[in-house]
Parts: sequence; structure tokens; C-alpha cells
Amino acid sequence: MGGEILVLRNSVVNWTFRWLLQFVENGKQELAKSLSYPTSAAAWESFKRDTGLLPEVAARALYLAWYAKQLGGVTLELESAYRSPAYQLELQRRWDSGNRAGLISRPASSSKHTEGRAFDIGIVGPDPSKELWEGLGRLGEALGLRWGGRFPSPDPVHFDY
Repeated sequence: MGGEILVLRNSVVNWTFRWLLQFVENGKQELAKSLSYPTSAAAWESFKRDTGLLPEVAARALYLAWYAKQLGGVTLELESAYRSPAYQLELQRRWDSGNRAGLISRPASSSKHTEGRAFDIGIVGPDPSKELWEGLGRLGEALGLRWGGRFPSPDPVHFDY
């Protein structure tokens, strides 16, 4: 299975969008909706616009969610994607003042979130194990993403491109 991910790595944007359209055309629209996948070209454009992610990052986020569901029955939620520089600074100030609710580590001064190149995920269900996070990290890395779990101050919910 790992080889298949690597083969698709360079064309993941086009492949993911083609797969999503086939998924809908094959009568699986209800399942597609339950996985939070765009089910039309308009929905794909809306997903990119709403998240602020670049197309190549948005596709990888969706592909990561699909693989997590297919391989492990894990449902992912997109917790954070694009952030304005002002919001990034606000998160830093919150952390520095001791208000760390919802934050795993101190937000970086220079973040790929402000470029639409990063997203943070959550896992639906019980608290995930370290092994589950590591598995998701490896999946993301196979898709060409950098996983925050390998940062000096680990941030396992973070992926960027």
C-alpha cells in the first residue's frame, strides 16, 4: 500500500480531484458527504476558498483524510488551515499570556498557515494514541507533507507543504 501512495505523490492534486468525481459518479455521494469530501467542482472550489489552502495542499489534506478512514477507520476534522498574520500573532500572544486553550505548542513567528500551506487536524472519537498520530504522520509524509510531530517542540496535529 505504501508504494501506491508514493506513486501518486507527484500528481496527487489531479488524481484526488478525479477520484472524488468518480466517487460521486459511482453512486457513492452519501459516503462522500460523510467523509466531508467535495462532491462537485463547485464544492471543490468552495472547500479551497473556505479553508484558504492552496490547491496542492487542499488535495493532500483530503487524501490524508481518505486514507485515514480507509486504512484505520479514523475520521479526521480540519481544525485550522489558513490564518491571517494578525491571527497568528494573536495566538502567540495568547500562548505567551498563559491562555493555551486549544493550542499544543507556541505558534511560530513565521508560519505556513499564513501562506495557505498548512493545516491542523483533529481526530473524531476517543483520545488518539501516540501510535495513531505517528501513523497519520507517516501517511502525511508519504503524501509529501511535513509532519509537526517531528518538530523540536512536537505539534502532532500540524501538517504543511
